[in-house]
Amino acid sequence: GQRLAPTIMSLAQGFTAMIQSSPSEQTREEVNSFSALLDMLQDTNTSTATRELAIQKLKSEYPDYLGAMDIEKASLEDIKRLQTDTMAAMEKRITKMIFLEELEEKTTELKRAELDLFKMEEKARTDLSSIIMFNSGNSINTMDIQIANQELYIQKIKDEQSEIKKTQDAYLEANPIIEET
Repeated sequence: GQRLAPTIMSLAQGFTAMIQSSPSEQTREEVNSFSALLDMLQDTNTSTATRELAIQKLKSEYPDYLGAMDIEKASLEDIKRLQTDTMAAMEKRITKMIFLEELEEKTTELKRAELDLFKMEEKARTDLSSIIMFNSGNSINTMDIQIANQELYIQKIKDEQSEIKKTQDAYLEANPIIEET
């Protein structure tokens, strides 16, 4: 019982870390692991047993990266080219993933801000209605001033909404989505 507890905790922490890491972080870890295995194959000091384990792991965990290459018969130049090409393609993919993650975050922030602004505008309109009802017996000047203040407040909300949209548009313009090749 007590000997299993640390193992179970370790597994739970591992799953928590997997859930909390972003897709781009997971992909980066995968690419780094793939690259490390290729480095082992290119290292002339690697033992035959270690080389065979690396080949086995590459075949089982990264068949998509290997494509049609027979990794067991590949030359050092072929392995290096595979590594270089795969790393370049994956860096583009990771960059795109990071951009999309940031865009999703900015879009969520924008939606939250728009909802907050909508609620504020709704409250301002309700307050305006209350002012009109409350001041029905007061002088026109007092009521006009209060109405004008509420209209200024509503315009301020609309201006803030416009600024949020401009910020999102500027972010999209400054961070174009990278096309996959």
